[in-house]
Amino acid sequence: MYNTIEHATSVELMVEDVDDVALFPETLLALRDVLSDASGGTPVTHEVAIAGPDLQGLLVEWVNELVRLAEEDGFVPERIDKERLEQGGFRARVAGERGIPADRIRRLECRSVGLRRLDDGAWAARVKLDAPA
Repeated sequence: MYNTIEHATSVELMVEDVDDVALFPETLLALRDVLSDASGGTPVTHEVAIAGPDLQGLLVEWVNELVRLAEEDGFVPERIDKERLEQGGFRARVAGERGIPADRIRRLECRSVGLRRLDDGAWAARVKLDAPA
């Protein structure tokens, strides 16, 4: 489950899911909704491998990598076909569309990720993104 909060020059993604692994595809879905509403690109997959000191660091790297792929390749992610969370790393096969025109991709920069464990054992993440006009 996710919610998006738009501000004048920033966006917040509020993401909750049952476990730490599920945060990654849910964050992808939330980010997809703010990156672009364009479609019609070429279907592709990207193998993504990131490293980080902890879950919070991995989520920061995850968001940064998805934003980088959008900016450099016109890639808008749609889903994760396969994922694996391990000590210090996360790997995923990300499916989506590439070739979306640059003017249809929203410029975003990850400012911070807050993470907490909920009483029922689920996880919640708050991703703050700068969105320059």
